[in-house]
Amino acid sequence: MNVEVDSLIEDIGSESAALIANDISPDMTLIEENRTRLMTEYSTSIREQVPDLVAEEVAKDPVLGKWIDKSEVSSITESYLYTLSGEELIDMAANNTLQDEILVKLSEKIIVDNPAVASDEMDAVLYRLEADMRIGVANGVCEAVRLSQEMIDECFTNINTGLQNKLDESTEKLSGELAEKMEKRLQKSMKLVPCGLPVIPPHWVCTVNVWEYEVVGKYKTFEVIDNDNECMFNPYFGHEAQVYVRTEERIPHPFKRDNGENIIWIGYNSPIEFRFSGYAATIVGPGPKGVGDKTGDREEKSEAYEELLSEWEI
Repeated sequence: MNVEVDSLIEDIGSESAALIANDISPDMTLIEENRTRLMTEYSTSIREQVPDLVAEEVAKDPVLGKWIDKSEVSSITESYLYTLSGEELIDMAANNTLQDEILVKLSEKIIVDNPAVASDEMDAVLYRLEADMRIGVANGVCEAVRLSQEMIDECFTNINTGLQNKLDESTEKLSGELAEKMEKRLQKSMKLVPCGLPVIPPHWVCTVNVWEYEVVGKYKTFEVIDNDNECMFNPYFGHEAQVYVRTEERIPHPFKRDNGENIIWIGYNSPIEFRFSGYAATIVGPGPKGVGDKTGDREEKSEAYEELLSEWEI
């Protein structure tokens, strides 16, 4: 996504004159600010979590704990992480190279401190270190994601909202070839904005989304027909179907009238109404948009939802 944002900013900049001429701002500050915040805070969280969790994993190993001290593992890992930029750190966490580079640093320390150890024994130790390193780094990135999940969600929402606003503005104010070009370009970028959080860091293997939903509705008319009823005699067909109708109306007495021969109302028939809520969760791949309608808003409401809800609250 980071590369895509850079590419989009460049493409928007190349069309800035045409956009301004059509009263569309080429300003991408909102998207840049949220991308920067996402990279900065997420990479900071990785730097804070990975060293300690890698050190804990190595220290738990009954063999490795004798070859390198826990504090040394944490110090070496931390020092290396601070040599990387935020973008480099996130890219390495995502492409499975971060643990490999940390492994090299720790392996060098063990080898230097134990020059007399036979190669076969050293290989066995380093194999254990490699296994623990993968677990430790994955645990650290998982924890970084957990601690940053609100920020990640907020930044992705803001980026998507900014792109959607650009798309809406372009659709409204542009026409012809430029309109088509901008629509395709913005939609391409929107497809790369993930929904949800990575379930299995450091690779974005899948995402989990949870929705809280509320359903409010009513049947304007609800009708049940009983064709097997034989109580209502009909001289031609033997009997008539009995029909139950539930609709919003006043109910008159079928034959009685008051002293003035006016209709006697015996009740009021209200429509069938229903309201319920719950939660829905699904796991989807990291591809375009995934599951659910993305409008850029956290709450999505169907037409007439507010009107029906107000009826329940009266």
